Amino acid sequence: MRSPPSRYKTSGRTQRETAGQASSACPEECNNPDKVGTQTFFKIIILKLLHETAEFSMITQLAHLNLFTDRHEEMLKFYTDALGLKIQFTLDNDKGVPFGWYLACGRRTFIEIFDQAGAVRQWGGEVTELQHGSNYRHLCFEVNGLETYREMLVRKGILVSAITVGMDHSKQAWIKDPEGNDIELMEYTPASFQISRK
Repeated sequence: MRSPPSRYKTSGRTQRETAGQASSACPEECNNPDKVGTQTFFKIIILKLLHETAEFSMITQLAHLNLFTDRHEEMLKFYTDALGLKIQFTLDNDKGVPFGWYLACGRRTFIEIFDQAGAVRQWGGEVTELQHGSNYRHLCFEVNGLETYREMLVRKGILVSAITVGMDHSKQAWIKDPEGNDIELMEYTPASFQISRK
């Protein structure tokens, strides 16, 4: 539930910038495979496609929705016994006691249930009275190329947190939508629980 208030500056060329420069610098004859050769022609086509689609292809799917609860046993019973979802992995505190449960919904998408008191003990904050039907905390998008995507958002004036690695060994950054809703941007790594624990 982290969403820092400041904008972070980044440097370096992104894949989109590289593709854009190659595409815009190309003379008209680049569109003719007879003049540049077939191999070069297809390289140019790929660079143009990268330039046109880079901003739109980095979010691959919804990764998870996060719910807080003071009744985790009832919540887990509902989502597993009633709905038939499987607990793929848990987030455990320093004593090895679970306080977060990842319920697999298919295609690497999850419902993330956190015991409120356990999450507060782990990360800080205050235990508050949870209102029935309003315990949603954040949504998370799975992203390919989180560093590049973050740079793109910063250039657009979006406030983005620094990239960190969470307890699940996935890379993450945080933003807010105009209504102040937290959005997590997550890129899985080879060690991510989401793909390594099945």
